[in-house]
Amino acid sequence: MKHFNKTVLSIITIASSYFAMSGQTTADSTGYDGDHFSLEAALESFKSSETLEDFEKNINEENNRINNLDLDQNGEIDYVRIEDHVDGNTHVIVLQVPLGEHESQDIATIEIEKTGEENAILQIVGNEDVYGSEKLIEPYEVEGRSTGKGPDGSIDRVRIVVNVWFWPSVRYIYRPNYRVYVSPYRWRVYPRWWNPFRPRPWKTFYTAWSPFRTYYRPIGIRRVNRSTTIYASVRKTSPRVKSRTVTRTKTTTVVRSNGTVSANKKRTTTVSNARGNSATVSKGKSTTLNKTNQGVTVNRTKKAQVTVEGKNKKASVSKTKSTKVSNKNGNTKKVKKTKTKVTKKKKNG
Repeated sequence: MKHFNKTVLSIITIASSYFAMSGQTTADSTGYDGDHFSLEAALESFKSSETLEDFEKNINEENNRINNLDLDQNGEIDYVRIEDHVDGNTHVIVLQVPLGEHESQDIATIEIEKTGEENAILQIVGNEDVYGSEKLIEPYEVEGRSTGKGPDGSIDRVRIVVNVWFWPSVRYIYRPNYRVYVSPYRWRVYPRWWNPFRPRPWKTFYTAWSPFRTYYRPIGIRRVNRSTTIYASVRKTSPRVKSRTVTRTKTTTVVRSNGTVSANKKRTTTVSNARGNSATVSKGKSTTLNKTNQGVTVNRTKKAQVTVEGKNKKASVSKTKSTKVSNKNGNTKKVKKTKTKVTKKKKNG
């Protein structure tokens, strides 16, 4: 039996090393609708567009592969319209999908502020109803700065805030005679050139716009602070999008080159009403290891359920871990452990 336990330990160690190496170069879908609209590609299109009308056309054209959204789940791509909201030197450009006569869902906002005669900053913010949480993306540049002198000197690469003043679209909205743009299109009223097409598979869509990540980066800092006040009064949310259940599944299979060890790892996450006052998150993780030459099988299952009731109220976490080890002689060992923890958030003040 000691030899049996040592064999199990060696299998788990080998499989763990494979899992650590796998999945590092392949991105996973989050399961949210935002997987199907590229914020990075939208910024690249905005950078090259001459006007907001051009920008609206560019993000909806099939060949540009920026928009792959099907929020109403009718099997056809949704049209994304543009609205600009202005307050002084601040613009909040809303990207929005009409889902009915009186129903719309905002996808993202491009927030711009003029900070000098020839200076402006910009970010695009993915709506939390669509992306699961607010997703901030901004232009990305690296500047080399020398430190020290002579042989001891070096060059540090520093990320800088990009001045977007010379983007044609930015210069356009700050012209003295600029007329604030609001898309003339709405539910069932679309441009003649537009024909809805069928959504692409997520992996195909992801591959098409992944190169844009080189020039645009996620950031945790909001640079245009006045934008939240401007946007608060015009924000549009669809109840069916906001309350949608999200399920994410990731499966990893590893086979050792000599064929003696195989591992199958599957992880599923389900989020229900994650953006409301209550949320339930269920996570299931199972691993199966097989070593053919000694007939040993290890089944490990981990399950966790997190329930949050109301804002600033209690949260319960339940975790179950079970392990089953079998060998070719019929010896079986089972271990099961369940742990539940309840916490209550403290009110501020």
